[in-house]
Amino acid sequence: MALQVKCLLPLFLAVSVLTAESLHGKNQDVLLIGNSYTIYTKNAFESAVGGDPDHTLYVEMVAVGGSTLAAHYLHRFGQIRSALQSRAWDIVVMQEHSLGPINNPAGFLQGAIDIAAMVAQDSPGAEIWLFETWARRAGHTIYTGGYTPAQMQQDLRDQYNAVAAVIGANVIPVGDVFEKSYAIRPFPQLNLHDTDGSHQNDAGKYLCGLTLYSVLFDVPASNTSYTGGVSATDLALFHQSTAAITGNHASANSSNSAGGGGCAAQSGIRAWSSILLLMLLFSSTHLIRRRSKHPAIWVSNSTLVVIVTRLTYTPCNELQVHSAWASLENLYRGSCTIRGLVCRTLPIARCACLHP
Repeated sequence: MALQVKCLLPLFLAVSVLTAESLHGKNQDVLLIGNSYTIYTKNAFESAVGGDPDHTLYVEMVAVGGSTLAAHYLHRFGQIRSALQSRAWDIVVMQEHSLGPINNPAGFLQGAIDIAAMVAQDSPGAEIWLFETWARRAGHTIYTGGYTPAQMQQDLRDQYNAVAAVIGANVIPVGDVFEKSYAIRPFPQLNLHDTDGSHQNDAGKYLCGLTLYSVLFDVPASNTSYTGGVSATDLALFHQSTAAITGNHASANSSNSAGGGGCAAQSGIRAWSSILLLMLLFSSTHLIRRRSKHPAIWVSNSTLVVIVTRLTYTPCNELQVHSAWASLENLYRGSCTIRGLVCRTLPIARCACLHP
C-alpha cells in the first residue's frame, strides 16, 4: 500500500532535523538484524566494547538462523517494527543470508530496501550499516567449476557495496577482514570457520565482534582489552588484518566528523523542497516497477523517500554520492514521468560539496 501524505509529512519533519554530526560516538545503541552469523557475533561484539573503558554499548537483536532480510520483512515485520520503535537507535546493522547476495541478489536488494524504509519511518535518526559476510572456507563443496574463495568474496563485496549505494548505507567489511587474515596466514595454519566451513568458529566469532567494534566506534581494534581467549599470535594477526581493511574507513569518518555543521547541513537545507515534492507527487502512486536486470522487483514510494533522504544526508564522499545517483537513475529510468521528476529534483539533493 502506498505511503500516504499524512504518513510522509512526519517522516519529512523527522528527517529534516538530522545533522552532520558523526554517529561514531562514545555511546552507541545498536540494533542487529540477521541470522546465525549475527547471533554468533553479538556476544563478541558486546565483549569487545566492554573491554574499552571509553565506550559503551546497548545492543538488541532480531535474528533467526538461516533467514534472509526479505524473510525477516515478510515474517517478522511486527517484531522489527516494535524493536525499531522501542528506542532512538544510533545504528541498525543488517546482515543478509551468506549465499543470498550470490544466489538471489534481487531478493537481497529488495529485503534491504524494505527494511531501510522501516528504519527511515520508525527510527529516522539511525544510520544503516550492512554486515558483509565471508566466503566459505577453502575446500568447501561450493567451490566447483573453478570457483574460488577469492571469487566468492568478490561477489559478496560487489553485492554489498551495490546495495549499500542504493539505500545510502555503509558496509562493515567483516568478510574482507576474514579474507585478509587468511591472506596473511592461510588455512589450515589459520582457521576462522567451524566444521561446516560456513559459520565462524570461536576465533571467527572473536574477529567478527572485533571488526564491528572497530568500525562502528571508529577506533583501532587494539583499543579493547578483550582477547576472546585467542592466542597472542592470532591477536596480533587480527589487529593487523582489521587495521588493514578498516583503516581508510576510520580515517574518512574522522575527517567527516570534524566539520560539525558542514556539507550535510547545507545539502539538507537545499533538499527540503525536493524531498517534500517527491513525497507529495508519489503519495497517490501505489507501486513503481523497477526496470533492470531484475524486473520482478517492486519498489514502494516510501523507498524513493528513503533513498533520496539518505543520499542527501550522506557525508561528503563523491564516489558514494555518484554511485547512489547512478543507482537511482537505473532504478527509475523505466518511467518517463519518474525519470523526469528524478532528473529535475535529485541534483538539488546531491551533496553540497559537489555543487557549492
